[in-house]
Amino acid sequence: LTEARAELRRGDVSAAQATLGRMQISMPNGVLGQEREVLAIEVLAAEGKTDAARRRARAFVEAHPESPHNAKLGRFLDDP
Repeated sequence: LTEARAELRRGDVSAAQATLGRMQISMPNGVLGQEREVLAIEVLAAEGKTDAARRRARAFVEAHPESPHNAKLGRFLDDP
């Protein structure tokens, strides 16, 4: 996750997406699954895929209503 976050901060969205994809394949049920999904949503938004980011954020909040990450995802849940 550290690598994907750094890639996203550098503006290398495709590298961040690739890193997250590798993590999903190698550790589909890893303990940092929620963190990985939140970062994947941020990557979608950085790619300009706001509708996809919004859909995934809503799905995340529905699946994890008590997650502390939901506050961070609030910006994706607001109507445009």
